Amino acid sequence: MPYVEFLPRPDLAHIVKCVWNYESATGELDGRPERIVPDGNPELVVHYGHPFSEITPERGKQSQPRVLLMGQMTRPLALDPTQGAPGIMGVRFHPAGVRAMIGASMDEFTDHHLKVADVAPAATESLVDQIATAGNAAARAAILQDFVAQRAAHHARFQDTDVARWTARLARANGRLSVADLAHEADLSPRQLERRFATQVGIAPRQYANVVRFRSVFDLLTGLSRPDWATLATGAGYFDQSHMIRDFQRFLGCSPTAFLTQLRGLSAVLVGLDEKTPCRVVTRRSQAS
Repeated sequence: MPYVEFLPRPDLAHIVKCVWNYESATGELDGRPERIVPDGNPELVVHYGHPFSEITPERGKQSQPRVLLMGQMTRPLALDPTQGAPGIMGVRFHPAGVRAMIGASMDEFTDHHLKVADVAPAATESLVDQIATAGNAAARAAILQDFVAQRAAHHARFQDTDVARWTARLARANGRLSVADLAHEADLSPRQLERRFATQVGIAPRQYANVVRFRSVFDLLTGLSRPDWATLATGAGYFDQSHMIRDFQRFLGCSPTAFLTQLRGLSAVLVGLDEKTPCRVVTRRSQAS
């Protein structure tokens, strides 16, 4: 199967949301950029096949590192799948989970990625080799989780469990909770709350809430062949359709209709809108079987 998700092993479940594997044949690629939808979850990505290229206004098109850590996204990110066949393993962290693995303040990586080889060159080279030669997706997932666990063991003291709880609170509310109300619940001033979010998550709580709301649009899109954008906007918590369209421009750099027209490949499976490549979630029980 081209895309599969694995639940994290128990000792990583507090920082890892899931581990995923994506593969695609060369013939399935047409070279058009794929727009990635922000979801509030930073990612560790390992290219064991041909790396994608990242397209930005500042740097143009540049090949991604073999192993990278992608921070929070607040602006459009386009990827070019190249003409080679991609093979990607990813770890999707909880919003405040990455700091437990690297220790650094997460606002350093907002809308940027960290080339992991710059901080752990030997381990990174070994990681790519092990994943590339593993026999199947489950084996690759186990190798990658071992890597995360080894790194997290050195930086666990940096994780702020309170921020992890607050991001979960915002997610449950679908972003419909004011910063003032969340600060009151946390017994902090809004400014104190924002500082701790910046350090642990990389963005302010209001920005995170906006990302959560925007991502919910794609959950509502599932199964719709002709979406009613006005209904989807109000269902996701926007004031109106124009309000939602502004977020499409802000996060994806295009209109809702244009995004769906261009949707395919990795960008489609990550939001669950690729009917040809349904997501298969592998439980810990089925991993062991």
